[in-house]
Amino acid sequence: MEKVAFILILILTVSFTTGSVLSTDFSSNKTINSPKQIKENAQPTPKDQEINKSFHKIASLKYDVKKCNCKHKSNEFADVLAKKSAKNIYLITIEHESGEYSHMVVSWEGKVYDATMTPSVYGMDEDRYLNGLKKYGFNGLRVKTPYSSNKKY
Repeated sequence: MEKVAFILILILTVSFTTGSVLSTDFSSNKTINSPKQIKENAQPTPKDQEINKSFHKIASLKYDVKKCNCKHKSNEFADVLAKKSAKNIYLITIEHESGEYSHMVVSWEGKVYDATMTPSVYGMDEDRYLNGLKKYGFNGLRVKTPYSSNKKY
């Protein structure tokens, strides 16, 4: 009886997981790794886990226009990456078509990290992310600047 219950739970888990992985939608801001990005039998390193944890801690901070906006969150996450000796860190600023405001995110190794969006975006392909933002009116000027921290790590 225990084997039957275990097999049933396994089947249900696989079917629900497969369904969610195959139905990624940018508007829901869920990110997944495509099969090309997943290394067979790869395990996240403690450094990867620490970066992930730091990102989600930053993303959970309450948004405040003056004290904790996209620029603050992006710079804070870029600092975390710099502290871990990450390379190829960029800040991308995307102007809204109205010209009244813009949005900032981190790009690292060609992946975007947006700690301001709800739900947050962690490791989405940069082109996919930027193209997806167009439907929200973020199709103005884009500036991609190499991140340089004033802090010494």
